[in-house]
Amino acid sequence: MEGLNGWHSGIAFRTGSHQLYFEYYANISMTAAIIPTIANSELTWSNIAVLGLKENVNIPSEDYWVRSQFLGAVNGTVFNAWCCWAATYARKYPRYQLFNVLDRWPPTKTHIYADTCVDFVHRAKAAFETFGARFNSLMPVQHDWVNLYAASE
Repeated sequence: MEGLNGWHSGIAFRTGSHQLYFEYYANISMTAAIIPTIANSELTWSNIAVLGLKENVNIPSEDYWVRSQFLGAVNGTVFNAWCCWAATYARKYPRYQLFNVLDRWPPTKTHIYADTCVDFVHRAKAAFETFGARFNSLMPVQHDWVNLYAASE
């Protein structure tokens, strides 16, 4: 995303000294997800998405996670319900899709909706609120957009 002046996003949790981090990403690479390969006259997209879990990641860090934004605290009941929601996320959104494909600006039709790491964070936050979390963050969770325009599918 750096070449597009975008960023990568995820959800992190901390309890005591233990940290968990969830991130939604393209399994092969961002480049493979947005640029198809052509072999034997066949177009192939390598945009299978993964929801990964990492433990004890330093956030923010000097090399990768350079910013963080506190959203709030949740109890164990809310966290456990959210984890059940997260376990099905990659099945529901199996393709990492960087671009919205719109008919024009302002759009009257969206041909393809983006499914990115930032979309995951927004949906994750909404799921937490569905399970009873109350966030008081004054700063909204940021979102970057990349749109392509096509008259038809």
